[in-house]
Amino acid sequence: MFLKSVLPILVCAFLFSCQSLSPEQKDAKVQLKEQQAFLSSLEKQSDSIEDQYYDVKDDLSDIMQREGFLIRRLVREKKRYIRFSNQKEKLDINIADQEKRGVDAGTIKVNKQIGEYIQGVVDDTKVYIAELEEELLERTGKGLEVRQSFEGVAAQRQEIEIKISQTLSRIQSLELIINPED
Repeated sequence: MFLKSVLPILVCAFLFSCQSLSPEQKDAKVQLKEQQAFLSSLEKQSDSIEDQYYDVKDDLSDIMQREGFLIRRLVREKKRYIRFSNQKEKLDINIADQEKRGVDAGTIKVNKQIGEYIQGVVDDTKVYIAELEEELLERTGKGLEVRQSFEGVAAQRQEIEIKISQTLSRIQSLELIINPED
């Protein structure tokens, strides 16, 4: 009983396996294997480029965040520098006025000490601003390099995706040539 039900299937399978392929189908079969191997290599390249893409994207994101921080910090420090410089100028004018008016020497001495402190803050702020500007310049330069690298990797990624799509299309057309009845 089992043999009767399986026998027609075996006969059909034997007939299909004995069926000879036309020269066009044989050529398509060879091309199909080549295209599948090419697709496999493209997919490996795609995986590698995908990893590079996300690594460069993460680097770029980190650089942009740091640039943003540096710009905000630089603006805040420049405002601080201006504010303290203005206070120092006003204090110097006030001290000169007090000396003209003959104000108590103790008061003038205290104001001069405050002026020295403010001048120290102004000097420190000026140095810090220079450091921030230097780091921002370095980050911006590195950011430009990473952006160019990112654009290159993105272009490679897109190119590989197009090749994969074209190869898949070619594989489908070859499969139709090999198995026209499917």
